[in-house]
This record gives sequence, structure tokens and C-alpha cells, in this order.
Amino acid sequence: MRVNFLSKNRSMEGIFQLQYMIMQNEISTLTARCNEVEVLRNKCHHEYLSILEEITELQQSFNIILDSTTQNNSFKMLNKKYNEFLIHKKLVCELKTNLQHKMNVLVVQKRKIDHFNHTVRKHQLSISYKYSE
Repeated sequence: MRVNFLSKNRSMEGIFQLQYMIMQNEISTLTARCNEVEVLRNKCHHEYLSILEEITELQQSFNIILDSTTQNNSFKMLNKKYNEFLIHKKLVCELKTNLQHKMNVLVVQKRKIDHFNHTVRKHQLSISYKYSE
């Protein structure tokens, strides 16, 4: 009876360890994706700021108000870059939230594995102690 219980716990521990490894793989993939999106967000933010700076310098250097066509084109370009930045910023936040959730689940999974390891060792000791008497 105890040997059967011990083998069931070992098989459950193996399943939990497999799930743990799968979760670690998902977390590493998610971390890489998060880093890629973070780089894109920073790039979009830098492009937005440089375009804004160029437009400001253009206006200051000529000391005039730009014609409406140039202002409209500038505004469209700024708006496009700012929207790209916001999209990437939102995506980074979502990915980080998802990553944090998966890491919390990973910690719980590790605790399950540790619990089953402890249970298996405890039963092995009780079985060996019983047979040594």
C-alpha cells in the first residue's frame, strides 16, 4: 500500500516537473518577446522625439509659421509616431503583466514539486525505518 502511494507521488512529481519545465520555457520566450517590444518602444519614442525636435527647429530657424500643408504633414507624422509608441507601450505593459502572472504560477508549481519531494522522502524514510526494525 505504501509503495503504491510512493510510486503515485513520484509519478505526480514527474508530471509537475514536466509542467515546471514547460512553464520555464514559456517564461523565457515571453521575456525575449518583452525585450524585443521594449526595444521597439524605445525606438518609436526616440523617432517621435527626433521628429518633434526637427519640426521645432524648423519653425525656430525660419521664425515664421509654417504653411498649412507642412503643418498638416508634420502633425500626421508626429501623430503616427506617437501612436506607434503608445501601441508598443501598451504591449510592453501587457507582456510584463502576463510575465509576472506566469512567474507567480511558476513559483506555485515549484512549491508543489518541493512538497511532493518532501512527501516522497518522508515516506521513504518511514518505509526504511519500518523494515529496519
